[in-house]
Amino acid sequence: MTDRSIDADKRAAQAEIQDRITGKRNAALCAATLDWIDRSEPVVETEARLARLARQVRRDLA
Repeated sequence: MTDRSIDADKRAAQAEIQDRITGKRNAALCAATLDWIDRSEPVVETEARLARLARQVRRDLA
């Protein structure tokens, strides 16, 4: 493989990883939002729960 093809493969792999991370974050936030809509909890509680969820997602992806 040439240096260019190796670099291209690295960039493609990095893009795929970033897409997966973004997808996991979006899926987690969507699930939390749908759960909130179902339970109709107060907004303040939802914001706190979403913040906890975001911290958990960051830990899981680290």
